Amino acid sequence: MKRVIIQSTIALLTLLVVGSALGQGSQFGRLTVEREIQRTQQFLEQVREAIMQADVPQALALLEQAKGNQQRALEALQGDQLLIAARYTKAAREQAKTALSLARRVEQYDGAVQRQLEIAGDLLERLDLALGQQDRRGLRQMYETLRDNLATGWEFYRQREYKPAYKLA
Repeated sequence: MKRVIIQSTIALLTLLVVGSALGQGSQFGRLTVEREIQRTQQFLEQVREAIMQADVPQALALLEQAKGNQQRALEALQGDQLLIAARYTKAAREQAKTALSLARRVEQYDGAVQRQLEIAGDLLERLDLALGQQDRRGLRQMYETLRDNLATGWEFYRQREYKPAYKLA
């Protein structure tokens, strides 16, 4: 009889310890997901500031998608769907990274296009000086076409259409 009581007590204590551990594991898992969601939220704020300064519409659209995934993560967390919440917040963070990368790439491209336009402008000025007052109709027409192309290139650049601006430069 003592043996049955001892075994029952051990079994009961084991169940209590395992149940408590599982409860803490669930709580630990929830805290981990909450921390990841918070980390993603902070990252989204940082990316938003960087993208607003860069003014890149495509990056802004990606950031909005990331915010949607972050909202889904919060909703899944409220429904105690920890794995789903973790997936959504991870997806949001990846989209935000992509948006930030795109914004930086466009800024770099912006600088390269501007440099090419400036170089083309300098070359055009040198050509104008070299032509001087020469009465060479064909060369003058070519110069005028180049000047018009450069002006159009600057217009594309101001409209943030870098590919055609670069080609015209």
